[in-house]
Amino acid sequence: MGYWAGTQSVPPSSFDWGGLTHVIHVAIGPNSDGSLTYSCSWSTCNASQFANEANSIVSAAHAHNAKALVMIGADN
Repeated sequence: MGYWAGTQSVPPSSFDWGGLTHVIHVAIGPNSDGSLTYSCSWSTCNASQFANEANSIVSAAHAHNAKALVMIGADN
């Protein structure tokens, strides 16, 4: 299992997928007002940017027979 913080850190194409069964995309944080804060490459981003990163990691994970998950509960 590994954690991934977004495309600006390390692109999924550079992963050593041989030992990974799961990869976790960092992160979505729930706020007290019910809204969500999205994190892309360790900084705040909008839902569309997060979706682009999520699609990237999901596609790469599935291509290597791994599961993609998302971390919920970032420190906001």
